[in-house]
Amino acid sequence: MARERRHGTRYCRMAGCERPECIEAANAYARERRSRLRAVGLPPGDARHGTPIGYRDYGCRDRDCNPGGPSCTDAHLADKRKGEAA
Repeated sequence: MARERRHGTRYCRMAGCERPECIEAANAYARERRSRLRAVGLPPGDARHGTPIGYRDYGCRDRDCNPGGPSCTDAHLADKRKGEAA
């Protein structure tokens, strides 16, 4: 069964709606999700260390989180530079 596309919901935004209330609903969900993930954090050794997701969603700023590889901050900056070059 298809989900009802009511304006002011993230589901409506996911379906492509550009109305401000739908955009805000999606942004509010993303903010709340990041807040929940950051409260939990990433445990040592988690595979998401050294990724832009570790930086953006989990708030990892530890430069030593991924021994032998890039830190979450380094991965975020590389991803950002890659996006700017495109």
